[in-house]
Amino acid sequence: MIILGIETSTSAGSVAITSEEKVLAEYTQNNSCSHSVWLISAINTILIDAEIKVKAIEGISISCGPGAFTSLRVGISTAKGLAQNLNIPLAPVSSLEVLASNISFNQINICPIIDAKRKEIYAAFFKYQDYKLKQFSENLIISPLSLIEKIKEPTIFLGNGTVLYKEILREKLGELAIFLPEIYNLPRGALVATLGEQKIKEGRVPNLFEIEPLYLRKPM
Repeated sequence: MIILGIETSTSAGSVAITSEEKVLAEYTQNNSCSHSVWLISAINTILIDAEIKVKAIEGISISCGPGAFTSLRVGISTAKGLAQNLNIPLAPVSSLEVLASNISFNQINICPIIDAKRKEIYAAFFKYQDYKLKQFSENLIISPLSLIEKIKEPTIFLGNGTVLYKEILREKLGELAIFLPEIYNLPRGALVATLGEQKIKEGRVPNLFEIEPLYLRKPM
């Protein structure tokens, strides 16, 4: 199944074409360029690189949040337009799950954190069970200090919130806080596509017009 994955939940962004979970082409940018500037041209580029015609796309997966309000709107509106024009399913996936999926199977808690501004972060807790990544908390909008109070065992942190709050996490949690190279802080379009493909194959796809950004906080 040929899937287009679109990730625009933060200032970084990524798009990918996958087929049966194999990455055919992927483009990731992390230069704070507006998603409205690069997104369509990047999709065209990966289609050319993958030697895939746009009409061959069988499904689209979009990272629906939580994340930056404007960034999410750009990605979701683009994905909706393409899905409607091509008459193909659109699968929304959690941006926090996308980040957590950067980590391969292990027994340690995983906590992706995304900057929510106003000295808050979006976060959730994940862990592998039976070789599958499971979310075992609700999606949170929370202060870094309140999140720290929830940590009782070694936890891997990743996401752009890690860059902002790494020092306080390290200071308060010591060896319980585990950090990876910054490349793991970037959400990948290929992971969006893979997560969405699973939903499409299982028939867990909502009506196109019901798909909205997951903000957790009301836009101003």
